[in-house]
Amino acid sequence: MEVTGKSIVDFSYQFMKTTSNGILLPIGGRPVAGVNTTIIVDVLGSENVQLLSIISLLSEAGNELVSSAMTAVGGLLGAKYSAVLPIPTEEFRVKIEGSDVNNTVFQRVQPAFIQPQSFDLGLEGEKEPLYAGGTADVHFLLVNHGSSGTFTFTATDDASMVQSVSPPSVTLQENANITGYIRFAAPMDDVSPTCTIVAATGRCTLEQQHPSICDSHHWSIDVQ
Repeated sequence: MEVTGKSIVDFSYQFMKTTSNGILLPIGGRPVAGVNTTIIVDVLGSENVQLLSIISLLSEAGNELVSSAMTAVGGLLGAKYSAVLPIPTEEFRVKIEGSDVNNTVFQRVQPAFIQPQSFDLGLEGEKEPLYAGGTADVHFLLVNHGSSGTFTFTATDDASMVQSVSPPSVTLQENANITGYIRFAAPMDDVSPTCTIVAATGRCTLEQQHPSICDSHHWSIDVQ
């Protein structure tokens, strides 16, 4: 038997992470198991909602894995709420509970399951400039939040400038981390530049270039 329904209240959610300088940003991939993670809930049909009270992460069987009270954080186009939850190790889906404007308790569950990942990979350190004929390193930090395992690193780019990745592979115990780097090498640029004057305005005679009076005369050129 399949039961469907239509509701004027729905929600979406986004997993967030806090950067080193305190800025809250969306997580680009899946959340990491075992890590306390901020979840932002956006209520659709918020004019019919009085309050969201609880958010829960449910197992495939429908059992509650973890839950937390929610805090209202506002929103330009509707109501937004936030909570901080430890991400479970098994796949889960998100449920919210609250009350509508008639003080009737309601629940909503998103049907899609989320499979958390067991590691966190991010950029580390400052960016290095890359000049023609030179190299630059992009550093990364890998943290293993799962059981002991071996990780292999590869990198590609659309300009074919990746020279090497270090380390190529590593075995990490649970909660261990390692910093590595990707080295980029730029080709030499031995082509002589060309410059064509497209337009010039004003005059610049030898007399006008004298330091004592040059600031009284204005001229400009357009080049390509």
